[in-house]
Amino acid sequence: MLITLYLSMIDSDEDQLKFLQIYDKYHRLMFYVANDILQNDHIAEEAVQEAFIWVARHIHKIGEVASPQTKRFVVVITEHISFRIKKKEARHEDAKVIEFTDTYVGHSPDSTFEILNHKEIIIQIRRLPPIYKDVLYLYGVCECTTPEIADLLGISVETVKKRLQRGRALLDKKTGGIYNEH
Repeated sequence: MLITLYLSMIDSDEDQLKFLQIYDKYHRLMFYVANDILQNDHIAEEAVQEAFIWVARHIHKIGEVASPQTKRFVVVITEHISFRIKKKEARHEDAKVIEFTDTYVGHSPDSTFEILNHKEIIIQIRRLPPIYKDVLYLYGVCECTTPEIADLLGISVETVKKRLQRGRALLDKKTGGIYNEH
């Protein structure tokens, strides 16, 4: 059974219980999200399984199971895995795939998310375009590292850094300079 596989990836009993609660609470939502993107029950279930492997590997990043942050976290993971699978399927069908490629030009991200309170950050991040919203959410709210985000989204660490940089600039603009790092 897959649950046993997921649980074998988690060391502590407390984290295993948290994982089981996440599985019970969000499995159907994750399947709905994946199936909406992939339009195929079988492939959607594979995407959800991959998402749960990612959740198990990063269970320490998840706080309260029933929180809006956890719900968004599992949805973001499921969306990106589904889009990655969809892109891979399209390649097999010789479809044209649009790649997002950015080059890193400057400084690395830091912990400036402390400037705005947690709730305000989430509100402002949700208003950003998806290319920046998901990266900033995973980095600032879920406290994922840039390599973890790159792994999840299937992009390079440098692309993650560039999207963080550009997303921060948009946040700065939206918050009237409150977010300015200088």
